[in-house]
Amino acid sequence: MRLKNTRRLPVNLLIIAGLIILGLVILRSFLRIGFPQTHDGDMHLARLANLNLAFHDHHFPFRWAKNLNHGFGLPIFNFYYYLLELLAFIPMKLGLTIENSLKLVTVAAFLSTAVVWYWWLKDKYGRLAASAAAIFSLTAIYPLAVIMIRGSLGETLALFLLALNFYLLDRFSQKPTRWRYLLAVAGLSAFLLSHNISVIFGLPLLFIRYWRKAFLVFINSVGLTLFFWLPLIFERRFTYFNSIVDASELFKHFPTFGQLIYMPWNFGMSVPGPADTMSF
Repeated sequence: MRLKNTRRLPVNLLIIAGLIILGLVILRSFLRIGFPQTHDGDMHLARLANLNLAFHDHHFPFRWAKNLNHGFGLPIFNFYYYLLELLAFIPMKLGLTIENSLKLVTVAAFLSTAVVWYWWLKDKYGRLAASAAAIFSLTAIYPLAVIMIRGSLGETLALFLLALNFYLLDRFSQKPTRWRYLLAVAGLSAFLLSHNISVIFGLPLLFIRYWRKAFLVFINSVGLTLFFWLPLIFERRFTYFNSIVDASELFKHFPTFGQLIYMPWNFGMSVPGPADTMSF
């Protein structure tokens, strides 16, 4: 049995190495000097710079970005996710530039998504199906548009953490141990802080599948992240959010049936109707 397992390990490592190489080829624009031009990329750079300022002003939890809003400051960290910037803050303090720090965390999250999908699914459905799922996570239009067009880097991190939580919660459900419980709580807490909209869509998927065997994991993870979610919910009334966000507008931006079948790779924006200049 041990001999069989040792033979499997090199095969798994080769597949993972292949996935990483494929991911690096796809993200080759992130390996060049400078920062790729995306819709929100510059915004994340500004947030990381302001998180650094907030750190030196001894803020924690982070709330205020004093250089945004034309120097008047903005409570951006009170309402928007900043786990991505918090992770990028570590290599930045170790000497990397702001641009390289963000690229490092983003590329690592993108590559790790494929690795986690493969590692989780290989024991359930075999290496072939797991490899197909992992390759799909690297080459599907949606994650590529997220990272290379929209530049929603927190969403890229959330996609990785969603995959990781399926893996961690599945392992905990199969064999509950203290160590697996702590890992599941840490993983789910990180997901809850990764990207607001992704949490709204992703948390129900995790809860429906695992709530019976991991209910305490969900309760403790939510409790650990209330420092972020409570101000976001109860202080939103002091913002213009409700006056500028119309939920009915979302349906006007749904892709048409034809766009789901074929959509050219474009760098533009989503507009009502079929005249979009952004890939889906």
